[in-house]
Parts: sequence; C-alpha cells; structure tokens
Amino acid sequence: MEPLLIRRGCAIFLIFCYLSGCKVSAPIHLWHPPVLSSTVGSKVVVSELVGDQALVQSIRNQLFEDVPNDPGRRVELVDYQTLKRGAAVQLVSATDQEVNDVALASLARRSGAHFLLRGEVFERRGGNPEDAMQDQQTISGRLPPLVSDRDGGGLPVSVTIDTALKRYPDLALLSATDQILSTAAVRETYRLMMPSVELEGVELESSYGFPGSRELRKGNALAREGRWSEAEQIWKTLYSKNPFLIRA
Repeated sequence: MEPLLIRRGCAIFLIFCYLSGCKVSAPIHLWHPPVLSSTVGSKVVVSELVGDQALVQSIRNQLFEDVPNDPGRRVELVDYQTLKRGAAVQLVSATDQEVNDVALASLARRSGAHFLLRGEVFERRGGNPEDAMQDQQTISGRLPPLVSDRDGGGLPVSVTIDTALKRYPDLALLSATDQILSTAAVRETYRLMMPSVELEGVELESSYGFPGSRELRKGNALAREGRWSEAEQIWKTLYSKNPFLIRA
C-alpha cells in the first residue's frame, strides 16, 4: 500500500505543479534617483583627494573617465588644478601644503561652480589570496554646495571585490583588482550625485492548464527578451478577458 500511496502523492504533486505554474526571471532596468541632491546640469570642482598617491590618482582618473555625459545625467567636472593655474589667489594654506578649502571654495564659486567635491581614499587588503574578494576600497568624501539653492552632503562609499562584481558584473572583464575597486567606487560615488539605471531581475508568474496560460507565457517570454511594452499589452488584454487569471 505504501508504494502506491507514494506514487499517487507524487502524481498529485506533479499535477498541482503543472496547473499552478512556476516562476521565471526577467531582466529589467530600473531608474533610481540620486541619494543626495542631484548634480545633473551642475558644475562640480574636484578638489585634491587625500590618501596613497597611486590610489588617489587612480580614483581621480576614473572620476574624469567615467563622468556621465548622457542626456539626463550630464554634469561638468572640473579639476581644481585647472582653476589654480588661472588664479592669482594662493590655494595652499600657510601651515602646510594642503589645499585651503575656503580659498578654493571662493575661487570655484567665482568660476560658476555649484559644488565642491573633496574626500579621502582608503584601501584594505586581505591577508592572503583567499581573502581577495574582501579587498576593500573606501571613499570618505563631502559634496558641499557653493550656491544657496543646492543641498550637498556626505559621500560615504565602500566597496569590496565581491560587492563590486555583484552590482556591476561587467567589471569581471577587468583583470586587475585595483581597477575593479576603483571603477566600482567611482560608479557608487556617481550614484549618490545623480540618477542611475541598474539591471535587476524580476520574478514573473507562469501558468499551465488554465485558460490564457499560453498567452501569459508568451508575454513572459517577451519580457525576458526586454520587450516589456509588448508583454504588458498581452498581460492587460489577457487579464481583461480572464480576471481570475491573477498571474496576468
């Protein structure tokens, strides 16, 4: 009796799965607003960054290489050295060789800048090759506004190889871990300053054995190809005809 009951139970379970359907994943690009006040359409002066010079230079280069220039995210990034060369004012403080923030802010404001970007870069390495995925790079920065109608704030960014590759899979094509960390840290910095678009996965309900199931799966297939507007029309039409097909 027991084997027969087991077979019947399995058959019932398979029939239930067939009728209830399953879930499929489809990629979708989602728009996210900036975490801080948006710098889109603004002029941002990049002050000196503090930290290991090789690391700082890598971050600075990446900042200017990756500055968004597409409609809706365009920003003008200016190196403070450019302002310094054409200025008569002394930017270095009297007590040390660091840039004087007050003097630089005044100069940047006169140049028409809206924000000043300054920060410090840290790096932490794992103790052995097995810990490489936990190598970490941190930018502790600030984005003070130079005009009264803008809001700034802090720019805390910290990435590891692991988190960088999960959020930005394309960075797996880079061979150097330093470059992966720097690129991810800069991308995270820009996410705080302006809108971003990220690729995420959405679970879609599928169905078998119910009226409209075939059309539902057709819509899901279109969504998985990125053809969301076409999929939406199928789901809307299907749901209007079959209001009990909740998956639509």
